[in-house]
Amino acid sequence: PLLFSMYLVAFVQMFGLGLLVPIAAIYAKRVLGFSEHAIGLLFLAVVATVAIATLPAGRLADRIGKPQLVAAGMVLGSIGMWIMPLGTGLAELIPAAVLLGSSYALSAPAWLALISELAPAGRLGLAVGASETVQGLGLVLGPLLGGLLWDGFGPKAPFVASATVMTSGTAIAIAAFRRER
Repeated sequence: PLLFSMYLVAFVQMFGLGLLVPIAAIYAKRVLGFSEHAIGLLFLAVVATVAIATLPAGRLADRIGKPQLVAAGMVLGSIGMWIMPLGTGLAELIPAAVLLGSSYALSAPAWLALISELAPAGRLGLAVGASETVQGLGLVLGPLLGGLLWDGFGPKAPFVASATVMTSGTAIAIAAFRRER
């Protein structure tokens, strides 16, 4: 049951992220009026945070527990995602980007290790492949809805939807971890 819940969470989280794929840079340029340099700084904040924090986060997952780190990372990601539609300048959005990078750095190594632990004996490749498949499916379907939300409800709508979806995924994961305990 926990492995299935983790697949559901993987789909939901990547669907939420996928909502922003077609519009994030367009939103920053057209709506917020950011230069290409400022947009690059936002993406740099995410990527640099991931690069700096992933290895220590993997060690931390081994020390305090993989489910705890997955949950903590998802909570940070949800908070960062809620800041995104509210932010109007780099002063608000750089911290949101750092939260999103921290979210990935905390949860990704713990997630992969947890999927590996939950895989049935002799089925590790299948378990990891299934995880990647549902994540890919979320990334394929999310952008379709993201563009429709922008067109139908305005430029902030995909961000609010993404934050809502990611918060839902966080709640599902935490509930699944509690049920397993």
